[in-house]
Amino acid sequence: MAAVVRVFVVDSCPVFCAGIQFILQDTPDLQFCGSVASWRHLDEQNWQEPPDVILWTADTAGNCVLPEAVLAWKQEQKGKRLLVMLPDNDEICLRQLTAQGADGCILKNAPPRNFILAVRSVAIGENWFSRRLLQESLQIPAETADPLSVSLADLTEQDKTILRLVCAEKSNGEIAAAMHISERTVCRYLEDVYIKLAVHSRVGAAVWAAKKGLA
Repeated sequence: MAAVVRVFVVDSCPVFCAGIQFILQDTPDLQFCGSVASWRHLDEQNWQEPPDVILWTADTAGNCVLPEAVLAWKQEQKGKRLLVMLPDNDEICLRQLTAQGADGCILKNAPPRNFILAVRSVAIGENWFSRRLLQESLQIPAETADPLSVSLADLTEQDKTILRLVCAEKSNGEIAAAMHISERTVCRYLEDVYIKLAVHSRVGAAVWAAKKGLA
């Protein structure tokens, strides 16, 4: 991650964009680098220095499909990250968004601190999801069967601790501090948990943990 993370906002509400700018201006490691009202204007941007993270507001009236311009940006800007903002938690399919390339999802009415945590997390390669969205996803049938055949008895106490921290929206750094281990060790432990649960991401692990009562 760069010393300063450049953040670009795609949202049709000028007041909301100004609010994000206000939040970021007091955060030394995050820099607001502009905004557009629609993803249609993304390809018009003449990036001298591309943003590290795009905050994009999804249109929940549709099917939560990432626009072509956003997908193209993700493909062209290797290593850059996408944090999707959602106006509400009305049956949003996190699996669909992550499968298309979203690195995280946050509710637009989340506290300022959560926006800062979310941007920092996705910027360093982690996935970040609002707890309310994870809870909502429990009501949505998965496209493939969830690995519910795995039971809590199959997990170690260490596995359960990590899952509880993931469900509590903790970043890898915060998990490392809580467990008194390195971030690299956290990544290795998470990979082990993913294998045990037959999932591929933090959201899959968090959904599994919530269904098992660990959240």
